[in-house]
Amino acid sequence: MPAAPPNGMATSLRSATLRTFSSVRQHPFLTLARLALLWVVCSFCLSWFQSNKTTFFNPDRQHDDVFLHVTPFHRYANPPLLFHDAVTEQNRESSTPLFFAFYRTLAPLVPLPVATKIVQGFTYLILFAAVALLLFHPRGSLAAACLLLYLALHSSWIAGRTNGGLQRGFGMPVLLLWIAAAACGSPRIRGGSVCLAALTYPAAFLLAIVAEGFVVAAEMWRDRAARWWLPATRLLVVTAISATTIFGFKLWLQPINRLPTLAEAQADPSFHDGGRSKVLPLEPAWPWQSALSKFWEPLRPEPKTTSPLPLRQKWYNSVYPQPLSVLACLLLAAYALRWMPLPWPAVGLASASLLCHAAATYTAFKLHIPERLLDYGLCATGIAALAGGIGYLGQKMSDTHRRDTLRALVAVGFIASVFILSGDGIRGKKAMNTNYAKTAAFYDFIKTLPLDSRLAGHPKDVSGIPFWCGRAVVCSFETDLCWLWPLWQDAKDRTRDTFSALYATDLATLVAYAEHRSVTHLVVTRAKYADDWREVGAYIQPFRDENLARWASLSLNDLLLSHPPEQAVIYSDDTYLIIDLAKWLHKR
Repeated sequence: MPAAPPNGMATSLRSATLRTFSSVRQHPFLTLARLALLWVVCSFCLSWFQSNKTTFFNPDRQHDDVFLHVTPFHRYANPPLLFHDAVTEQNRESSTPLFFAFYRTLAPLVPLPVATKIVQGFTYLILFAAVALLLFHPRGSLAAACLLLYLALHSSWIAGRTNGGLQRGFGMPVLLLWIAAAACGSPRIRGGSVCLAALTYPAAFLLAIVAEGFVVAAEMWRDRAARWWLPATRLLVVTAISATTIFGFKLWLQPINRLPTLAEAQADPSFHDGGRSKVLPLEPAWPWQSALSKFWEPLRPEPKTTSPLPLRQKWYNSVYPQPLSVLACLLLAAYALRWMPLPWPAVGLASASLLCHAAATYTAFKLHIPERLLDYGLCATGIAALAGGIGYLGQKMSDTHRRDTLRALVAVGFIASVFILSGDGIRGKKAMNTNYAKTAAFYDFIKTLPLDSRLAGHPKDVSGIPFWCGRAVVCSFETDLCWLWPLWQDAKDRTRDTFSALYATDLATLVAYAEHRSVTHLVVTRAKYADDWREVGAYIQPFRDENLARWASLSLNDLLLSHPPEQAVIYSDDTYLIIDLAKWLHKR
């Protein structure tokens, strides 16, 4: 009887195992260096994940920006919520294609607080795809992959923008995917990452497409005697696909909003000190000092994190960023001596960041918000320079095993130095700034109100109601967003009317407000009607000065809501009262 043919998969696995053990015996130092690097990075990742479990799995903990960007998708829930609220519908216009597709698909299936965790998971999958590309691509590097992952997770700035299931959460992972593809020389994945940026986050798309242009120009110069036209054709195809997607989606949404002009922003206190978005005066078009600070963002001190040598961490916090000048000199010397290749992805991305920032400043605000382009671009550039430099150290060494050993050991030393000086980068629950559980009874009661209820309260205290409860509010801190200019003009009127009602001294004002804004319930925050009620309730500019001027002649006892009728109060706790206006007005 003939013998059965060997199992192909088992044979391949056996061969791979034999090659691995053979490599361990022949190159023990390389194996130990790689194991040390993997142990350091894996230990950090496990600790980081353990500390951030609530960020990933607890739907009660969210970033408050979901109140603006994710709330509009309640209208696709089962049953639909907020379908009658025009304010929520207008905020949907800021969505990007893939962001819209995610939540449009998830809203009927799971609650929105759960959907944000799923979308957040996709942003981290993009980051892990960048790491996997550097790990498994023939031109990749284990040290570069480990450093990219470590720096991305260690930085509080990156974690703060990646968490939350928001559009901006895609920004850094997509840029890091482009960096990994550029380091590995993969034009298809580079182009795919640019298209992905177009689908997810505008700032990342602008940076990626311009950086891709620089890399393509370098490729055309290098291959000018051969097929120089091929990179240019790829860039044109990527640009055409991205532009068609963006403009087609915007036409489908039919937006009415736009960014303000510079003259409009300069005349509005919201863009200055004390306003909702302090961006004026604008930074210089070429902000070199600020650019250096953002470049070193991945190595910024993290004083609230843990270090094995707290005194060294305290010293680093006090002298930052002076020690980084030494690191910069070492990197430049290594580049000059050709110990490491010049990281062209970092060069392209840095050039794109500065160029886009200058263009956005000169055309403010027609292209984009300038500071966003600098923040994302130069932070990603810092990671590209560090991971691409150290990860490809020793390019002149002929012995590849010694070269890889050197890279792994230097990467371990670099990570250990960051751990000692900057801390472990683990912040845990601080990554999310709103918690349903803290006011669960308040929100649970609001969920029992009719679906067409419309509540009004101090803007800073009712922002979470539409997201958590699916009930409309007249105005809130999150919807008082001055960047959506036509919507902001309407929001100012709604907010002024709300303050007139909340601090009314006569019933006629309250009745007129309820009829004009279709308000059914009032949310009264006890702290806003205490002895320091003027300072606590004044709010942001331009409302602050207006409110303080109007309240100057009033006393606390003059305010109707400082002593509402008990029969109209349908909910009460230590923080909030909810007043049913129908009961109050009927009683009067």
